[in-house]
Amino acid sequence: MNRKQWREWYTETYLKSAHWSRVREHVKGRSDGQCERCGAEMVAVHHLHYRSLWHELDDTSCVMGVCAACHDYLHGRSSHDPAAVRPKCSRCWDPSDVTYDGRPMCLACAEDCEEMKKFDELIRNVAVILPNEPGRLEPECKSCGRLDELVLDIEGSVVCLGCLKTRVLTG
Repeated sequence: MNRKQWREWYTETYLKSAHWSRVREHVKGRSDGQCERCGAEMVAVHHLHYRSLWHELDDTSCVMGVCAACHDYLHGRSSHDPAAVRPKCSRCWDPSDVTYDGRPMCLACAEDCEEMKKFDELIRNVAVILPNEPGRLEPECKSCGRLDELVLDIEGSVVCLGCLKTRVLTG
């Protein structure tokens, strides 16, 4: 099969098959209907390679949901890369929604950073970190029994950082 025949089979048969319809629905669900490159509305599913034809549901890393502009860029029909315009989160590399402490971040990471900032502030203000001294009788967390990362909270109780964080974040 020459390139022209393959292209015709691909567009007229493969992309109209029930299998490809299932692949599209899977990718659309995985990406919440958003372009997996820039975050715009997804309008197409793009093959990163064609080695997995008919097996895309077994190896979903070979396809990605894209918007029209990203699809054109990936096929060389445009020199404008929409993904380069939208900054990426400095923690997880998802598309950035906000700027947090001068860095681009997605909302989930920014909320996580805000919670960690509150927790760090609480630790500095109300807890004393207990040193790990050799030969000293080790206290344990009154909530979970853990023996490391212990602090003395404002009430004078020995707790681990994990239990303190849970207590702080859940109010």
